[in-house]
Amino acid sequence: MKKLLALALALCLVLGASAALADTFRQGIDPEYPPFSYRDDNGEFAGFDVDVCKAVCEKLGWEYEAFPVNWDTKEQSLNANEHDCVWSGMTIKQSMIDAGFVISAPYYENKQVILTKAANGIASSADLAGKRVAVMLGTSGE
Repeated sequence: MKKLLALALALCLVLGASAALADTFRQGIDPEYPPFSYRDDNGEFAGFDVDVCKAVCEKLGWEYEAFPVNWDTKEQSLNANEHDCVWSGMTIKQSMIDAGFVISAPYYENKQVILTKAANGIASSADLAGKRVAVMLGTSGE
């Protein structure tokens, strides 16, 4: 947990320089991505990413603000300075690095899986050819 907090702190220091000047850190999150970020029963933002960011902000003396991001336009809203970072599960792409984004070391490894009924006869992604597949728009799964 200490390593994770140190990584999160480093992320905040690198990505949140503008937040330090304003004393408020705006965390861009996908508000529908439990357990990382979501709205709890009281309508408040909660989840692993939210909790870690709040702890880092508290340690640095910054005010915390969650900013729900349209996942399809997360990079554009970051470029428009609507929030200080995108801190939510996402795939690191070379295009992000090429666009000049600073990216932390991954703190969680996610894998893509296929979920289907055994009777469908799908054993690999090759078996999906010609099938209808549900995915979340704007994700690497798409």
